[in-house]
Amino acid sequence: MRTAWGWRAWLAAALVAGCGATAKPTAAPTQEPDIDPDEAVTHAKGLVTEVYESIGHGDTDSLMTLLSEKLVVFGPRRGDALASRQDTIVALGKVVDANNKRPVMSAGVAVMAGPGGHSAVAVDAIDTGGHAMSVLAVLSNSDDMWLVGAASVADAPSAAMLKKELARDAVVPPAMTSSAAVADAAKPVVEQWRRGLAAQAEWGADLTTVANGVFVGPDAGDVARGKRELKKLWKARVDAGVREVVVGDVTAQTTADGRMVWLSAPVVRKTGAESLPLRVFAVYALRGDAWKLCALQEAVAIEGPGAGAKFRKMMPASPAEPAPAAPAKKMKKKPVEDDGGAVADDAPVAKPAKAKPRPKPVASDDGDDDDAKPVAKPAQPAKKKVKKPIADDDATATADDDAPKPKPKKKAKPKPADDDDDNVAVADDDAPKPKPKKVAKKKPASDDDDDGN
Repeated sequence: MRTAWGWRAWLAAALVAGCGATAKPTAAPTQEPDIDPDEAVTHAKGLVTEVYESIGHGDTDSLMTLLSEKLVVFGPRRGDALASRQDTIVALGKVVDANNKRPVMSAGVAVMAGPGGHSAVAVDAIDTGGHAMSVLAVLSNSDDMWLVGAASVADAPSAAMLKKELARDAVVPPAMTSSAAVADAAKPVVEQWRRGLAAQAEWGADLTTVANGVFVGPDAGDVARGKRELKKLWKARVDAGVREVVVGDVTAQTTADGRMVWLSAPVVRKTGAESLPLRVFAVYALRGDAWKLCALQEAVAIEGPGAGAKFRKMMPASPAEPAPAAPAKKMKKKPVEDDGGAVADDAPVAKPAKAKPRPKPVASDDGDDDDAKPVAKPAQPAKKKVKKPIADDDATATADDDAPKPKPKKKAKPKPADDDDDNVAVADDDAPKPKPKKVAKKKPASDDDDDGN
């Protein structure tokens, strides 16, 4: 059972970042001109001391001027969730009065101003008599008056104690239920945050782009600030395959100027075989036209042994794997038909072969154009060489089987000889026609010859 001092401590821590000098009604703020961020940080830090002093003296009346009417506070125990300023004051009055005084020791509050200087985030580690706690608070400034809009206050056990309580299944998420809802303006940020549950690199990418981003873990001393520390922490976190799953309601609201959104939800964090019940409290700031995670707290609550056994059954989604490299673009395959009509699925698409020129028509020797006809394209893919016609004794040309047969050539008529000689020249179809031989005329026999016979 938590002591009254523990209850007092978390309520005190919830108020450390708020401040104000005079009581004013909380009218709806209007968009005001930007103020210097450094000036906003200076004023917020200066007022933290005053808040600590008010809590230390048990002065609940003066705290009324430091809280937003719509204040939401998440405390360190399973049921510590308050959704209004009135609820907070009533709860604080039960444990804090003038007779219960104990100073709150601060490790040094850090304040990060939001865009425009009208909102801020305060982070601190406090000690109340040996009881270590972490604080993350969201502030709004309107009419030069800073008010606490939301706060998360958590126990910060040692790493050894947290390991021991996990072995006893005594760890549960703090502030499991809350009556606060999700504001319409905060819904896009909630969706962005949800993506980081399984793809933790997205959270790390946001935190490491903010100059003064901060992460506060569940055990004492588990704090990382600035780009260098956050990059180192998040690399180890991603390499370990950390992912989370929501196990309760999400609460989300905007600051008065609309430039910051805070959200919170109970989750289970899975790292290897280890399951750790937590409450996540995250703050996003509007940088340009994008929302960037600038502060993140993960908190635990410790109850009796076995209280957290059921959370081991909550299985987060598998870590998001990096997108594979785009494969080389393949040429689209088309069915290729072979001679038998079969389709080859794996054959690459070949370019169509260029048509071979058709053979020229063969002209007859006598110059008759009617005898020449074009040769039809052969059916075979590879064209055979056409043999030239060979002349035989009958002057008939023989063609190749695969080529159309030309009409038989006309035989040349023999030229009549000058005498009764029967010698006739035959013209070869392919050779030039020889001239007929001249027959030598016989000389008439002389009378002397006859006499001699």
